[in-house]
Amino acid sequence: MEKSYIQIPLRGIVAETVPDFDLYIFQAGSYVLYRKAHYCFDHDTLAKLVDSCVESLFIAKPDLSLYEDYRQRVLDGQPGKSGVLSYEGLFVDPDEVRKYYQIVDNFFSVEDESFIDGLEVDFPVFHHQGNDVFILPVFAGKEQGPWVLSPWALPADGELMIKKEDLPRYQAFLENKLVASATGETPVKRKAVLLREMSKLLVQGLLEDPSSSEAMKKLSNQITEVVGFILDNEEGFYGLMRIQAHDFYTYVHSMNVCTLSVALGYTIGLFKSPDLEMLALGGLLHDIGKCRIDPKIIHKPGKLSLNEFIKVKNHVKFGIEMLKESHDLPAEVLQVVAMHHERLSGGGYPLGLRNGQISLFGKIAAIVDAFDSLTADRPYKKGISPFQALDVLSKTTTDYDMDLMRRFIFLLGRQLGSPQNQQAG
Repeated sequence: MEKSYIQIPLRGIVAETVPDFDLYIFQAGSYVLYRKAHYCFDHDTLAKLVDSCVESLFIAKPDLSLYEDYRQRVLDGQPGKSGVLSYEGLFVDPDEVRKYYQIVDNFFSVEDESFIDGLEVDFPVFHHQGNDVFILPVFAGKEQGPWVLSPWALPADGELMIKKEDLPRYQAFLENKLVASATGETPVKRKAVLLREMSKLLVQGLLEDPSSSEAMKKLSNQITEVVGFILDNEEGFYGLMRIQAHDFYTYVHSMNVCTLSVALGYTIGLFKSPDLEMLALGGLLHDIGKCRIDPKIIHKPGKLSLNEFIKVKNHVKFGIEMLKESHDLPAEVLQVVAMHHERLSGGGYPLGLRNGQISLFGKIAAIVDAFDSLTADRPYKKGISPFQALDVLSKTTTDYDMDLMRRFIFLLGRQLGSPQNQQAG
C-alpha cells in the first residue's frame, strides 16, 4: 500500500528541537526523506530550507499524532527528548550568563596532557567545570612561581584553562618542550599534543590581529611542521587527529578542521607540498571571519535567534575580505574559507554553489567542519557521538560528496573503534 503524506508548514518545525518523526520534501513529483526522526533540526537546516524558498514539509500520515504532540511540547516550552533545546540550569540566571562570558573573555582552554610529566610552570592553571573556574590547589599556597604541576594535581573531569594574559608564558613553555622533543625521545602522542596546543595559540593570535603578517608567517611555518608530523608515521597521524569533546572554541574547532582535513586529503593521495599544506592552512583559517562578529553571539550559551544566525553566516564573507586585504594567499587556501558551508545540493551559503562549482578543498572542508561541529560540546547541550555524527552526515546524500564521505568514515574507523573513544562517545 502506498504511503500517504500530510503537508505541514515549515514554521511548524522549530530550530534546535528534535522531532520524533521523519520529515519529507516534495521533489520532482515524489516525496523524498529529508531528515530522519530523532535528529536535531538545527538553524543550518532551517536556513537552507528558507534560502531554497521551501514553505512546507511533509510527514507520513501515521505520524500525525507525533507531530501534534511535538507542537504541544514546543508551545509549552518543555525540554526533553523532543522538546525545545534551550538554556538549562545555570544559564537561566542572567548573572550566570555574565559569568560565562567573563570566562570566555579571560581564559584559554588547554590540554591536560600538556602537563602529564609533572612539569615546572610559571603560570597558574585553572579547572573549569560547569560555569565556574577554580585555581588548582597546587597554586593556591604560593603567589609567585615557578610551580611544580604533578599529574596527581590535575582534575579527572572538566577542562583546564589558563588566563589569556598568560598566553605568552604558555607559548614559551610549549616552545621549550617542542625543542626538547626534537632532541630527545619524546613519545609521538606527547609531541602531537604540543603541536596541537601551539597551533591553537597561533590561531588565537591571528584572531586577535588578523592583519598581522608576522602572525600569518608563524601560522604558515607551523603548518609545515604539522603536516610533516602527520606524514612521518601512522602513530603521529592518528595522534594529531585525536577525537575528543571540547567546548566549541573557534581556536579548538579550527585545529580540529585542519587536522581532519589533512588526514582526509592524505587518504585520497594529495601531495604534502603544496596540496596538504594549503589544505591545512585553509582549515586553520576557515572561521577567521568570526573575529568580526559580536563575541556574545559567537559564544552565546544557548540557541541563536534567526537574526543572530544570519549575522554568524557573514563570517564567510568577512573571512575572505580580511584575508584578501591583508595577506597574499593561494586560491586553494581561500577556497576552504569560502566554501566550507556550501553544499552540493545548492542549499549552502554564502553563494548557494552546487556540486561542480565547489572545489575539492571546499568539499573536504564541508565534511570535516560539519563533523566537528556536530561532535563538539556546547555550553547548553552535549555534542553527539562521532558514530552518530557520521551516521547523520552519511544520510545527507545530497549535500556532501559521498566518495569523500566513505573515505572519511573509513579513515575514522580505527580511531572510533578504540575502547577509549567508544566510551567517550
